[in-house]
Amino acid sequence: MSGSGFNSKIDYGDESDLVPMAEVRELCYKVLGGLEIPNHVSQLKMEYDRIDRGDVVMKMPFQESLIGNPINGVMHGGAITTLLDTCCGAAALSVLKDLSFAPTLDLRVDYLSRGDNQSEIWAQAEIYRLTDSIIFARGIAYQNREKPVAQVHANFARLSPKHTAVMKESIYAILGRE
Repeated sequence: MSGSGFNSKIDYGDESDLVPMAEVRELCYKVLGGLEIPNHVSQLKMEYDRIDRGDVVMKMPFQESLIGNPINGVMHGGAITTLLDTCCGAAALSVLKDLSFAPTLDLRVDYLSRGDNQSEIWAQAEIYRLTDSIIFARGIAYQNREKPVAQVHANFARLSPKHTAVMKESIYAILGRE
């Protein structure tokens, strides 16, 4: 991740073998962003700041309704976990060969600081390793880049060709394509 201390150099192979970034962005903004299909992302008011190949940045505004501890007013850890999972998942989508989803297999979030009780929370995720069946991601959530609120390590499944084909049909139907 640029500026975050991660230095992974992933060879994604021939860029033309991967889903075009325009399609990844469209899927993220319309579906995962809840713009056309209201969902948890839209309910939490998450927004994509940047979606690049293997690298995604998102933000979530501080909201009174998401306070997890009424004594200190800090945002609920579940909302932060959802932000990190969504950010890592979007990064995983960007390295697929076919338009599909990559279900979360494992997600570990380590909370590093409580953050403040008034600032938006940013998340950045990157893909740092690929295998034939698993996509490995890591990331951070922060209000102040020098003092992260949480870090995440996540694994995502690469679907079989059969399941990818079914998923692609569903996604294209949602996006209004054939």
